[in-house]
Amino acid sequence: MKKIVYIAAGLFILSGCSSLKNLGQDNNTQETQKQSQKAQNKPPVKRDFNSEADSAAMDITKKLLSSTTVSNDQSNTPLIFIEGVKNNTNEYINTNNVKDIIKSNLVDSGKYGYPDSGKISEVKNQLGFNENDDFVNQSQIFQFSKMIGANYVVRSNINGKSNNYFLSMNLIDINSGAIKWSDKVKLGKKGE
Repeated sequence: MKKIVYIAAGLFILSGCSSLKNLGQDNNTQETQKQSQKAQNKPPVKRDFNSEADSAAMDITKKLLSSTTVSNDQSNTPLIFIEGVKNNTNEYINTNNVKDIIKSNLVDSGKYGYPDSGKISEVKNQLGFNENDDFVNQSQIFQFSKMIGANYVVRSNINGKSNNYFLSMNLIDINSGAIKWSDKVKLGKKGE
């Protein structure tokens, strides 16, 4: 009879350990499921289009500077006028910052110069423009650029659809109207 009691007690203890072991597994499984649900319920990471556009501006100016479009004659550094960057997307992008990055990279390279800001203001006043007015057409831009002594106009746009955006840039010779250099860089992707 003692044997039966010992066997029953042993089985009882073993079944209890097994239940505790399963209970621990159930808790681990439940915790894993909760973590998975939290990950699924996280809002998607919002893209920083301003940062992407700034990076694209750096990349595209490096491409222009590495091209052999304009001779690197330091005695006669060509002047550029940088037209406002057009944002043709539904996203907010600080295009003034993109323009400033393009301007500073091109001018800091020593390969291009930029007309004096006083001269730019003076000519805008002569033409009846306010300081921050955009030009309506290419002929106005060329007229203005010639008056400030620029040799080239840099025109940039941000275009695309469904979060697949590109910064494109053209370097236009003011005298001939010819596009001397053109390229584009994908926002958010390095090296494309």
